[in-house]
Amino acid sequence: MFSDCRVRFGVLFSGKQMQIFHVRQQETLPRPYLVVSDPMSVTAVNPSPVQLIFYMLLAAHNGAPPLPSYHMETMITLPPHTSSSSISIALLTRGTQAQCPEITICFDIAGVPDPPVYNLSRAEPTKPRRAPDPTPPPQASASLQSDNASTATLASAKIITLTQRLGSGASGTAYAGTDRGGTRVVAKFARRDTTEDVLRESWFYQYKLAPLHGLVVPMYYGVFCGDRRAVLLTAYAGKSLASFDGLDDKARQTILDHVIALHHHGVYHNDVRPENITIDLGGRLRVIDLSHATIHTCPGVDNCSEIIKVARVLGLSNILGSYLNINEALAEVQ
Repeated sequence: MFSDCRVRFGVLFSGKQMQIFHVRQQETLPRPYLVVSDPMSVTAVNPSPVQLIFYMLLAAHNGAPPLPSYHMETMITLPPHTSSSSISIALLTRGTQAQCPEITICFDIAGVPDPPVYNLSRAEPTKPRRAPDPTPPPQASASLQSDNASTATLASAKIITLTQRLGSGASGTAYAGTDRGGTRVVAKFARRDTTEDVLRESWFYQYKLAPLHGLVVPMYYGVFCGDRRAVLLTAYAGKSLASFDGLDDKARQTILDHVIALHHHGVYHNDVRPENITIDLGGRLRVIDLSHATIHTCPGVDNCSEIIKVARVLGLSNILGSYLNINEALAEVQ
C-alpha cells in the first residue's frame, strides 16, 4: 500500500484480476473510509492498470493529468450516503464520556399506567475477575461518575424516552427508545440481583471492544446508575435473528468474522445464537448481549472451541483451515 500525506491507496492482485482500494477522508465524516474498485483485468486498456496507478500517485499534485471522470465513476464504488443522524451517533460515541454524565429515562409504552422516571449518573463498569487493568479511553477518567454523583436537572440531562419492550434475558430487560435528537437506543435494565452482571458486561464494551463499536457490536454509550437501578445504554442495532436458516453465505461469513474479531480483542462471547445477532434495515449484522462474556486468549481459529462451534453451526467448518492464525482471520474481518 502506498501512503503519504496526500494519497493512501493499494492494489490487490489475484490471478489476472486486480482491485484498487483507496483510503479517503471527508471533513463531514467522523473517520476515514475505504473505497474499493470493482475487479478489473490486468490487461485492461483505456485506462490500463499502469495508468490508474500513476493517476492515484499523481492525482494530488498540481498539474497532474486528470483521468476522465467517467472512468473513476464506473470503476470506484462510492461510499453510501451517511445521514446526519449516523454522524451524530459516531461523534456521540467518541465524546459520550464528556457530553453525557447524566441521563433521564422515561417511558411512553401503551398500557403502562404511571410510568416511572429515572435520573441516572454515569458509573464505572466492574472489572471481571482476573482481568488486567485496562487503559481508560480518552476522556473517560475525568467524567465517569459514581452512583452518588449529583443528578442533573431534567432540562440539562440527556432525556431518553423508551417506547418498546424488547424482551428479557439472563441479566435484565431491554427496552428500545430514542433521545430528543431522534437517535435510537436500547436500554438494558439490570434486575436487583444482576446489577454486577450488567456492570461487568459494560466493562467489555468500554475497555475491550471500543474499536468494534458500531461495526461488530452496537455503539456503546455507557452504564448509568441511580434510583436503585443500573442501565446499560447502547445504540439500537436492529432486530434479533429468528434463526440462522435462510442466511446467505455472505451473512454466515460475517457472523463468523464478528466472533473472530471478538476473540482477537480478548473476549469469549459464550452465548452465540440467533437471538444475540441483530440485523438492521441495511442488512448489517452485529453481536449483542455480552452478559456471559469472559476474558479470553484465543489459541487460534482452528483450536478455539467457540469459533469451531460457531463455524459448525453456520456450516462453515471447511473454511477454518484457510486461516493460518487469528491475525490472518482478523485481516479477513477488516
